[in-house]
Amino acid sequence: MKPIKKLFIVLALLYTCSATCLADVRPVDDLFPIYPCIRPNVNFWEKVYTKEPSNRGFIHDSINLDIIYDVIDVKKQGEPGARKINKKRIKAAKKKYKNILAKLASGGSPATDEEKRVLALFRDNPKSSTLQKARDNIRFQRGQKDRFLPGIIRSGAYLKEMKEIFSNYGLPTDLTYLPHVESSFNYEAYSKFGAAGVWQFTRSTGKRFLRVGYALDERRDPIRSTHAAAIFLKENYKKLGSWPLALTAYNHGTAGMLRAKKAKGGYERIFKEYNGRRFRFASRNFYSEFLAARKVARNYRSFFGTVRLDIPKQTTEVELQGYAPVHELADYFGVDLATLRKLNPALRKPVYKGQKYVPKGYRLRLLNERGQKTKQLAARMPDDFFLAGQKHSRFYSVQKGDTAGRIAIRHGVKLQDLIFANRLNRHATIYVGQNLRIPTRGEKISRLAKVKPISNEPSVPQAVTPEQIATGIAAPEKPITASTFSKQPGRVPDAPKPVASKPTAPKSSEQMPARIEQEEITQTSVATEMTVMAKNEINPAVVSGHLQVEKMIKRKGKTLGVIRVEAEETLGHYAEWLGVSAQEIRRLNKIIFGKKIRINQSLNVPFQKTGAEEFEEKRYEFHKEVEEDFFVAYRVHRVRTYEIRKGDNIWTLCRAEFDMPFWLVKKYNPALDFNSLMPDQKIQIPVVEEITES
Repeated sequence: MKPIKKLFIVLALLYTCSATCLADVRPVDDLFPIYPCIRPNVNFWEKVYTKEPSNRGFIHDSINLDIIYDVIDVKKQGEPGARKINKKRIKAAKKKYKNILAKLASGGSPATDEEKRVLALFRDNPKSSTLQKARDNIRFQRGQKDRFLPGIIRSGAYLKEMKEIFSNYGLPTDLTYLPHVESSFNYEAYSKFGAAGVWQFTRSTGKRFLRVGYALDERRDPIRSTHAAAIFLKENYKKLGSWPLALTAYNHGTAGMLRAKKAKGGYERIFKEYNGRRFRFASRNFYSEFLAARKVARNYRSFFGTVRLDIPKQTTEVELQGYAPVHELADYFGVDLATLRKLNPALRKPVYKGQKYVPKGYRLRLLNERGQKTKQLAARMPDDFFLAGQKHSRFYSVQKGDTAGRIAIRHGVKLQDLIFANRLNRHATIYVGQNLRIPTRGEKISRLAKVKPISNEPSVPQAVTPEQIATGIAAPEKPITASTFSKQPGRVPDAPKPVASKPTAPKSSEQMPARIEQEEITQTSVATEMTVMAKNEINPAVVSGHLQVEKMIKRKGKTLGVIRVEAEETLGHYAEWLGVSAQEIRRLNKIIFGKKIRINQSLNVPFQKTGAEEFEEKRYEFHKEVEEDFFVAYRVHRVRTYEIRKGDNIWTLCRAEFDMPFWLVKKYNPALDFNSLMPDQKIQIPVVEEITES
C-alpha cells in the first residue's frame, strides 16, 4: 500500500473517531434541541408547571398551544362534588369560545372586546376554515404548579444519585428530569392502566429489568428503577437515533415511534405531519413537556424562590439469604417499621401485613446512622433466622350454596378474619365467581379499613345475627343489586331470600376444627366499620373471575390443564407462571403468532414444570396485585350507563371513551359477553377519582 494512501486511511479513521467522540460530548442543548415548531408547546407547558395551581386551568387550542383563550377556576380533584362542578364549568367555557369562533368563521365582524381578543390570537387575518377547525380543537389543561413544586422538593432525595447512575451508563444526566413529567418524583404514583413509581413503568416493561410481583415491586424503588430507566432509554436511543424520538417513545412506545420514523423521518416532520392512530395529544407533546420540566427544574429558584430540597438519606444494604418476616427484620436491626417502609418502598403491602415474607435475595435498605453496628448485625444473622420458602397466598372460589361461615370452617380460619380480610358487608354476603382471600397464619388483619359506598341506593336491612352469617344466606349465582329491593317511601327494603343449598363438606386433607367459636359480629363491628359499595355490591377487596384450572387432561403423555382467559391476561403471563415459552402455549392451542387471545377463551396449558395449585396462586396474585394497587390510588365515585353504538370495540372504548382499565369495566358487568357486544346494549361504567394525599 502506498504511503499516501495509508495516510488518508489513518486520517479517515481519526476523523471518524473524533466525530464519534464529539457526538458523545456535544452540549446538552444539542442533544435536546428546541425546534421552532415546538417552541410554543414548550412555553405552554412551562406556564402549566409554574403559573397556575391545580384549582385553575387553561382553555386552549390543542394543536397551536400558543392560543390560550382563558384561564378558569376549577375545584381540586378529590374535593366534594369536584367532578360534576368542573365538568359544568369546562363545558360552559368551551361552549363560549366555540360560539365566538363559529361567528368569526362565518364572516361576522368581531363586535365585542372579547371577540376582538380571540381573533387577535390567530394573527394575520385567519381563514374561515382555520377558525372553523379551531372550534373542534378547544381543550382544557389543569395547572400543575402546586404539584410540580413538591416534585422539586422530593427530587432532592434522589437526583444526585440518579445523575450518577445515568452518567455511569454513558447517558445525558438531564434525562433524570423526566420523572417530573411522569410522576412529580412520587414513588407511590400509580396510573389507571398500571404504570407505577417515579419512572411510571408498566408491569410488562418493568418486568424486563426489575422484580415485579405480589411481594416485591421494584418499579416503586426510585433508585433501582432508575437503573432500569437508564437501560430502557439507552435501548430507545440506539433504535431511534435521537433523544427527541427516544423520549417520545417512552410515552408512545418504541415500536410506534419506529413506525413514525419510517413514515416521516425526523422528529420535526413527525411532530407536524404524523397522524398515527395512537399518536395523539399526549405523545405529540411529551418531548415538549420534558423540555419545559427540565428548564423549570434546572432553574427552580427563579420560578419558585427559596426552596428547601429533601436531603438524601445515607443508607446501607443487606442482602437477605432467605425469606424473612418484615416485623422480625425490623426488631433484629432495631428499626421501627415506618422507617423501614420508607427506606424500602419496593416491598408491597402484603409484606407489611404479614401475608408475605420479604423475598430471598432482596437487598434490605437500612440507615447508615448506626454504621458499623448494622454491618455487624448483618454478618451475625443466624441461618435459622431465614425461611426456606415464601408464604403461600390462599384463595377460595365461591360456589353456589357457599356461605362465609362454611368457608371459614372449611379452611380452619376465624369467620371474623375472613370477613375483614375480604371487606365483606354486614351480612358477609358472597357471590358465585368471587375469589375470597383466605387469611394466613400470623397475618395482621385491619379491622378499620372501609369500602366507601358509591351510591345512595338502599341496601339490605342492618339486623343480622352471627348464626345467620355462619350458617344462613348462601351465595347467589349473580350479584343482587340495590334495585332488587322495593323502594316504597318510609319502608326498609326486604332482605333477599336465601338460596337453598347443602353445606359444602371440607376436603379430607384439610384441618377442620371440631367446632367454630361464635364470633361477636355486631352491627358496630361489621355494619359500621365495613360499609359496602351499594351498586351491584361490587367489593374492591375481592377479585372476581375464573382463576381456577377447570379440568386436567392427558395428551400424548403430557398433563394439560384447561383454563378460561380472564381480563388483562396474555400468553406471556401464562408462560411466566408455567415456566414455559409462549410459543409452546400457541402450539398447544394452534394459535398463529400475532393473533391475540380473547376474553373467556378456553385454552390448554402445560403442567410439566409448574403444578396446577402453584399456577392458580400466581394467577390470583397477579389479579390481586393489579386491583390492590388501583384501589389504593383511585376510588369509584359513581357508576354511569353507556349504550353500545355500532362499531364499538371494548378495548378502544376503555382507552378512548372510558379512560378505564378493562378489568374494572368487566368487574361491573360480570355477566356480559364482551366478545359480542350489540348496538343499544347497555353497560355499567365506573367513574373513578384520584385519591389525593389530603
